[in-house]
Amino acid sequence: MIKRHGAAALVPLLMLTACTSYVLPPPPGLTPASTLPVQGATGFNQSSMTIGDYAVRIDRGSTQQRNAEVAPMSTARKRQNYSFVITRADSTVFSGGCSLSARATNVAAPGGVQISADEAAELDCELLPGGRGRESWRLTLTGDPDTPLHGELTGATTYTLEGVGTALGSTKHGPTGGYYIKQAGQAVASVQTTGDRQVIFAPGETADQLIAAAAVLLLIDESVRDLD
Repeated sequence: MIKRHGAAALVPLLMLTACTSYVLPPPPGLTPASTLPVQGATGFNQSSMTIGDYAVRIDRGSTQQRNAEVAPMSTARKRQNYSFVITRADSTVFSGGCSLSARATNVAAPGGVQISADEAAELDCELLPGGRGRESWRLTLTGDPDTPLHGELTGATTYTLEGVGTALGSTKHGPTGGYYIKQAGQAVASVQTTGDRQVIFAPGETADQLIAAAAVLLLIDESVRDLD
């Protein structure tokens, strides 16, 4: 689907990002049993944060952008790489490495308007329990401007991850306000990534792999998806 983008559309996006009053709607069927507040800087300059009593140390890789232009069309690609280590009581709980990439093809139109003909984003992470060993977990997400990032966390079991849009801004879903984590169709956790960030768990669901998944979701910098 062809979409038009303008600078004015960025204003509500920035306003929502700065808003601290946003509350992620609870997923159907989730009975909150515990809530872990998230503390730490936001955005691409993040170097550390906490999720309850879990500490997350972050190493941001470089952001890369490549452009290829053959008039009247141009293609842009961006990639963000980051890794992290999660500790609790001075013991490593999980480590992980992620790559978030996005691409867009822009076609020139009259009046200087750029028409986005193709956009997509992909996230791929490998997560290691205890920060070592061969039995890793994998977290993958995909999405486009009209679809929040969504995917799976797979390892000893499988979870589905659903991004939740705020329905505000230049896309149909708006900026991502958070994510639902489900197992066999049942919500086991929610992760609010905008405003007062927090992770809410269903009874008996504060497993370390869910903390690792929450860390990945909290560290996503969706600016990589804005390539116009």
